[in-house]
Amino acid sequence: LVTRPLPSSCPLVFIVFDGNGVAACLERYRRFDGHLRQNGFILFECLETKSDHDRNGVLNVFVYARRGHRILERYVNRDPGQQPIRNHARPGQKNCLILGTGRSGTSMAGGIMYAAGYYMGENLYRGRETNPKGFYECAAINFINEGILGNIRSERTPGTRAARTKHEKGQGWLSVVPPGADMDIDDPVLLGKIREFVKREPFCYKDPRFCYTLPLWLRFLNDNTVFICIFRDPAKTINSILAECRRMPYLRGLTINGEIAATVFATMYGHALRHAATVGERMIFVHYNQLLSGTGIKTLSDRLGVKLSGAFADSNLDRARPGGTCPAAVMDVYGELCTRAEYIHGQ
Repeated sequence: LVTRPLPSSCPLVFIVFDGNGVAACLERYRRFDGHLRQNGFILFECLETKSDHDRNGVLNVFVYARRGHRILERYVNRDPGQQPIRNHARPGQKNCLILGTGRSGTSMAGGIMYAAGYYMGENLYRGRETNPKGFYECAAINFINEGILGNIRSERTPGTRAARTKHEKGQGWLSVVPPGADMDIDDPVLLGKIREFVKREPFCYKDPRFCYTLPLWLRFLNDNTVFICIFRDPAKTINSILAECRRMPYLRGLTINGEIAATVFATMYGHALRHAATVGERMIFVHYNQLLSGTGIKTLSDRLGVKLSGAFADSNLDRARPGGTCPAAVMDVYGELCTRAEYIHGQ
């Protein structure tokens, strides 16, 4: 606690101090007063908030706030693993969404976009063994898409045990949604959150679930947004999905096998190919190997109107085991993806 002169007029906002650091909502106090008191939040008047990145990329946040007659000076040093937000707009820079099945290289694409200064959300997931450099994925975006998927009935895969109609929290990236599923959802909370996220230009949001939920997002996106569909050898993707399900506690309750993982691959990318018919050239298909070779990065740089660096792309991160035979339906989808990306398998 420190003593500081109070300005004659202060912007009225609330700040919530919790285990994750400081979350500031720049909205007027009166609008949220009753809700916050009912839910046990501590209310403050924010006098000033400053933030800056040090040379190691760590976001330093300084918050000066008042509660009653007390002045609170709070310093928060965000862990680099939380990947602080950045937002450095450049003239002509396009917004983008990254989609593709989990374990297909979308995190590598996300890291490349993050280095270019895109806003990707706050408190991005930390890196771990499977993605040591981070996921570049925001829990709030996942929450929106999980909410959308929660209103859609998943397809049961013939001859398998696993095709659940509902998934537990966080498992939606392994769901199977039939073609033509109804996306006409009228949930004011979810729709309001989408509206807020698309205001933060230039943005790049990443989530495998966009393969399914993109039609709903399109209602709020302008023509300055493109869609990056990342894919790779389906055998590697399927093996990596199975390894992730064995490794992560939140996935252990999900019944999964190679056949089901193959169905997820074919269904998700089948949706992406159908979306391409709607958005046209705004859908950009890029093979994981094209990110490693640099050709995909050049394509994305040209299409996004921003210079992207290939420094993040690291072939040492490709640890998925090859091998295994994929169903013909999967290989047909993969062949079409390669054609769209102008990629020859085995390059």
